[in-house]
Amino acid sequence: MVENGNHLSRDVSLLEDKSKVRTGHGPANNAVLSNLVLVLIKCNGKFATVLEGMPYYPVNREAALEVLLTPN
Repeated sequence: MVENGNHLSRDVSLLEDKSKVRTGHGPANNAVLSNLVLVLIKCNGKFATVLEGMPYYPVNREAALEVLLTPN
């Protein structure tokens, strides 16, 4: 059930199923990066939805590093 929820988040929020990346390690790498984006947004705690958090990290790279480097 967790995998389905994760896939749904990646597909709806990040449009992963529409990706043209289909060969080699591309799909796996794309999934890893998509999961990283979702973790960053969900760990932040100040966004109600993934879509709300999407524009935050591209302009706040230091905040992304802080989330990644701060122990839970």
